[in-house]
Amino acid sequence: MKINEKIDEILRKEAEDKAAGEAQDKLRTYYSYEYFPPKTPAGEENLVDRIGRMATTNPLWVDLTWGAGGSTCDTTLEMCGHIQ
Repeated sequence: MKINEKIDEILRKEAEDKAAGEAQDKLRTYYSYEYFPPKTPAGEENLVDRIGRMATTNPLWVDLTWGAGGSTCDTTLEMCGHIQ
């Protein structure tokens, strides 16, 4: 095999690998989560635990609602402290 044929083979293989990687990226699943502020202390504990477990999926973003008219703003801010 000539050197230029070897180089062509290497370049072809690299192009195939790149195309396969790009195709794999297109099939990748992405996550985002929206949480609602809990109304009870038990709900707060549950949400903190759930946030920790769901964080293992490495979501693109997380949203915690503010509540109508800011009615749950204190709880929302407290819960945001548990999102990393």
